[in-house]
Amino acid sequence: MTTPNIVYSLTRVCYNEANQEIVCSFSNAHATKSQRYAFFPTLLTTATALQLFSLLSSQQSKKIQIVETRQKTLKVLGASFSLLQDIQQQLYKKTTAVSLLLAPERQFLLQQEWGFFDAFLFHSGPQKVTGLLLPTDSLGFLPVSFKETVGELLESHELETAQKLCESLVWSNVLKVPLSSLSPSPEQREKGLLENQFFLAGIICSDKQLVAKKESVGFSLPLSVFENTTEFDFANSVSLLCTRAYYNLGLETINCTCCKPENPASPNLFPHSLVKVRVVSNGFFFDSLFEGFACSFHALHLQRSARERRQQEFGLSFPPIGPFQEGQIVECPLSDAEKLEQESNGVIMGLGKKVYWFCKKKESMLSKTLNAFSRQIRALEHRNQDLEKKALVKDKVLGLWFLEKNPFFFFQKKALFVLNELFGKLPCLFFHTPSPTPFFSTRFAELVLIVQQYSLKRFVTFSQSNGFRVLPRTASGKVFIQKSNGFGLAKAFAQSEKMPVPQVVDWHFWLPVASKSR
Repeated sequence: MTTPNIVYSLTRVCYNEANQEIVCSFSNAHATKSQRYAFFPTLLTTATALQLFSLLSSQQSKKIQIVETRQKTLKVLGASFSLLQDIQQQLYKKTTAVSLLLAPERQFLLQQEWGFFDAFLFHSGPQKVTGLLLPTDSLGFLPVSFKETVGELLESHELETAQKLCESLVWSNVLKVPLSSLSPSPEQREKGLLENQFFLAGIICSDKQLVAKKESVGFSLPLSVFENTTEFDFANSVSLLCTRAYYNLGLETINCTCCKPENPASPNLFPHSLVKVRVVSNGFFFDSLFEGFACSFHALHLQRSARERRQQEFGLSFPPIGPFQEGQIVECPLSDAEKLEQESNGVIMGLGKKVYWFCKKKESMLSKTLNAFSRQIRALEHRNQDLEKKALVKDKVLGLWFLEKNPFFFFQKKALFVLNELFGKLPCLFFHTPSPTPFFSTRFAELVLIVQQYSLKRFVTFSQSNGFRVLPRTASGKVFIQKSNGFGLAKAFAQSEKMPVPQVVDWHFWLPVASKSR
């Protein structure tokens, strides 16, 4: 195992505009190392900015390089950050273009896939080690090192202060901003996460008619919860579905030009893509997995009263699709079509008018970020497990009590909490945005929402087919199942449906007061 004195944490990143370079400082309790990197900052803006660039002076134009990137977004490489700041001001005053310019240090860390307090070993140069490291210096604004500060707070039982400090260190790492620039506002931190994703993807949304979708926030148990009800959380499942292992969901990987599907059997189709199906029965109805499609179909097609009667008769939460006659060709979501074909109620004939796919060749930046979170989480879990084993060997059961005073263990526990929360939360930020911003994409938000609804509906259908009662949802991403065996049901669903395992977060064994009065 690597000895602590040769592990360094990244503690400072400074932009030297005169020398067009970034200077990084790596330190531990014994030494500090510096590394210099040539660096040119980047500005992202929409294509409406082209007119302004043609009016720049010849001296300015020689110091920038414009590269057109995805979705009519321009990537502008500048000789200096101050020059790009000046251009951004002109864009704001003279055009309708939207722009994104991050601090040069933040840009550098995003490009390197580094963060403050990452751990490094030095051989020919810095080599990143997976897992955050509690700094062993003071960064110049604490009387003692961070390690000693956290240790003193734990000894004096100032747990809340120690927790806030450790969580701030993790947020600084994730957002790629120094502690001194870290906003205390949760909304601003979440906006920073979205800015990072748009910058990495090289995309800015210029749609002025954005409407952010937001499900009900807050949490309450269903009124009908009674003894032996299991609560399942799908936040992490949605995040896993966004990774390359499943849908490779990202701002830059949706409907790419290189992987357009040729037929309904293409493995990179999203489940709500429309395909043509020939119905093989008369007077046929079916229940769609997608509420949005079902409601749209109901509004646009005749025989609404027939659908409404069937919805009421079978207690459906939204209208069914139909009725259809034998031989009729209908467009419906791919997942619905596959189920119809499996049950011999339809035959898939080809792709429909609205098709959505993901790139098979290039991993999305969102997938990379989520996978990086996963690696960090596994590394931190391994470190803490190692500390627990050593503590038990040394001091038996008392070792775990002593370990609670260990600043490294405490920091890593808080880091795990923040990273696990961010892993489940990041994709949903795209449709939980409180107001329209340049860092919001309607199409991408809809796809994340579709993935969430799809996984929830698949689980509900699977649970009901196995005889379990599903209670109405009262919180985003939550499902309540009565009299299930919890982990067994989650694993059976994942194996049968080839989906991520939903998280079993709680069992409820009481009858709420509100339901007693009913």
